[in-house]
This record gives sequence, C-alpha cells and structure tokens, in this order.
Amino acid sequence: MNKELNTVKNNLVRDMRLAHGLTVRDFAKRIGVTPATVTTAENSEYITQKLKATVLREFDLDDTFFNYVAKRKRLEEYENKGALDGS
Repeated sequence: MNKELNTVKNNLVRDMRLAHGLTVRDFAKRIGVTPATVTTAENSEYITQKLKATVLREFDLDDTFFNYVAKRKRLEEYENKGALDGS
C-alpha cells in the first residue's frame, strides 16, 4: 500500500502547538503521544491521518484551520521570495 495514501502534508503540528502556547512535552501529553512523536511530526514532511485526527479531536479544530495555516505559510514564502528578489 502506498504510504502517501495514509498521510497528509505536514505544515501544522508546530503551528498548532505554538498557537496554544504549549511545550513539546505538554502538547504530547495532551494528545496522548510521546514528546518524540511530536518532535518527529514537527520535523517531518508528513503526518498520519491518525495523528491529524487526534489533534483535531483534542483541540476541536477543523480543516478550515488547517487550510488557513497552509495558505498563511504560502503567503509568507511568497513575500519572503519577493523580498529576496527586490520586488
């Protein structure tokens, strides 16, 4: 089975944790995983659907939040690229 079918693009774990003012340890405890799992997720390109669902349940977030964060990051990248190009 293709691993990508069970994953979603990860741009969000760190943003969610920081948005709630939590340390890696506190965030992990709140969602019921180890701190190593959070660190791995924050440094990985993908997170599993299961981890995404767990975070959504705990923080009562929906895909609207995830889409907003992804758009915000793309806008920041675009603005940073323009600053480097002198635009």
